[in-house]
Amino acid sequence: SEGPFPKLPRENYLRFFDGDDRRTVSNFVRVLAAQPVWTQIKRYLPDPTDESTYRSVGEKLSPRHYSAWPAEGLVWVLTYAGSGTKYFFNGISAASGGTTTATNYQWDLEEEFWEDAPNCAFGPSGPFRYHDGPFPPHLVAVKAHCRQCYNCLPGDNTIEVGFGIFLRMCSSGFSIDKSTGRKVRSEYDTSHVKKVVHIIRNPFDNIVVNFHFHYKNKLHRKDKAWKFSYNLKGFREWCAYRDSKYTPEDLVRLYGEEAAQIAKDVMCHGEIFQYVQWHNNALRVAKHLKIPQLIIHYEDFHNDKQETIAKLSNFLRLPMNHHFPDFYYDPYPDHFKEVEVITAKRFIALLSRQEVKDALSQYFHGGLY
Repeated sequence: SEGPFPKLPRENYLRFFDGDDRRTVSNFVRVLAAQPVWTQIKRYLPDPTDESTYRSVGEKLSPRHYSAWPAEGLVWVLTYAGSGTKYFFNGISAASGGTTTATNYQWDLEEEFWEDAPNCAFGPSGPFRYHDGPFPPHLVAVKAHCRQCYNCLPGDNTIEVGFGIFLRMCSSGFSIDKSTGRKVRSEYDTSHVKKVVHIIRNPFDNIVVNFHFHYKNKLHRKDKAWKFSYNLKGFREWCAYRDSKYTPEDLVRLYGEEAAQIAKDVMCHGEIFQYVQWHNNALRVAKHLKIPQLIIHYEDFHNDKQETIAKLSNFLRLPMNHHFPDFYYDPYPDHFKEVEVITAKRFIALLSRQEVKDALSQYFHGGLY
């Protein structure tokens, strides 16, 4: 039985619209649809009239133009992996009414948006506009991880990162050659960078989060060699495994004599070293470029969200009158034992520049000295 609704013959409803109607609808949809939506539905529509003259979303029937970026320039947002980068960028975009941010890395963008993502005039490989929202009126925030090595081992040639290389990588954009799939790098002039926002997260939480990232990455790749479970036990085994890859000579070469002696008792000392090294470099950037810097601690969004948003709004000269997304705060106080935190405190103090000690002091009873 066919039930109460008999099957209807398949029909092509294009006959309900003549050619001019279909073309008009196609033009209209092309302008309204976000790029990923247009990619999926354009197969059902005739080609828009001179599609190259239109942009998607928010620029109603205006000519395609790679509009000028804010005249005042860029704000580098320096974040170590796992420090809340995605939350930060989504937040300032949402709170400012949908203004766009930017990234040095084309692979951050949806593939369908690559060709519609205008580069600024600073270099052929970025920064890249994240989406078609309007530019902020004064400064555009740019994601810049610079040079980081948060999963390296002693044999990797990138485990030691000097400040000169770090700074060059801050101003390096990466595009993807669609014909080969390879990354293409170029640098832009740091004179376009007018301010720096530096985001810092509790070092112990940051290391746990990066372990979670690597677990999920290995799971996605179905890596059978990965043997660490997604829990406290797995984390501690992962740390012990990575610590075992450092020889006594490696410890002295990387950390110096005094810190090397302490490192033997520091869980995940390699990950802590890479975290400190990155912040040592990052906190030199603004001083080197002689530009203002705002330090934001990840936990500020939990402890005093409104005050933190106000600081950002003032520093970026960007009104944030819309809802800033809810913040999910999930610390990991049980992953490092109290005695391990005390030992790590001394290790971190030996590795850190003074400005890093000052920035990390809030995470340690009695501060860092």
